[in-house]
Amino acid sequence: MDLSILPQKVKGWLIELGKYQVEKQHQDLRISTKENPSDIVTQIDRESENWLIKKIKSSFPEHTILGEEGGLIEGKSDYRWVMDPLDGTMNYSHGLPLFGISLALQNKEETVFGGIHFPRLGETYLALKGKGAECNGKKITVSQEDDPGKALIGISIPYPKITGKTQDDFLAPFHSRFQGLRSFGCVVFDLCQLARGHLDVSLALKMNPWDVLAGMLIINEAGGFYEHRLEGENHSILSSNETLLSILKKDPVFSDLLAL
Repeated sequence: MDLSILPQKVKGWLIELGKYQVEKQHQDLRISTKENPSDIVTQIDRESENWLIKKIKSSFPEHTILGEEGGLIEGKSDYRWVMDPLDGTMNYSHGLPLFGISLALQNKEETVFGGIHFPRLGETYLALKGKGAECNGKKITVSQEDDPGKALIGISIPYPKITGKTQDDFLAPFHSRFQGLRSFGCVVFDLCQLARGHLDVSLALKMNPWDVLAGMLIINEAGGFYEHRLEGENHSILSSNETLLSILKKDPVFSDLLAL
């Protein structure tokens, strides 16, 4: 398979779908819940996933597809697409601009392509393995900040998954370790901001593969590093530049959280 065709092809898909999501954001979204009241889904999530499936199948009919809403669609190829058709659904349902579409391609479980698009921000992040990462056609690199006290950290945590495993004030230590803390409610936004150097550290706990696979490749191709823990299908990731990550990995606060 010629991977070089993917950036422009997928960029076109993401931008087209993003326009539809923007048009529909302030209409009746028919919201329902999944496992808990804070884990919501709209008909736009489902429509977006079905639309992407059709696009993938029309171009790559033998590829496997794993989607957040529809689960696994088996194919005959070693290639597997992993998609989150609308990350940040809670933000989306409240009219906020921080939501994105995430699409990763794996070959035998190795991520070889990642694309993430933020429709309301007009930003598209793309990465091919070994070819670097870009935002809107411009190369991006991670921050080189090496002092935690001057660093800004983004945190993405699905709180129901850690209920009973930690205290309510478990974020308190971060305020003394970093210059600032942000929680945007959209993990793909955190990962992309880390990749382009706007965040210095990103901590994402108990994420699904469709939440993080594209972003992890984009970070890696932007020169970033991460400590990655996998428990079943739950991915926990601490990301930064190499120097700052080496400092944070020695801090028991992070070791304890990654092990939750």
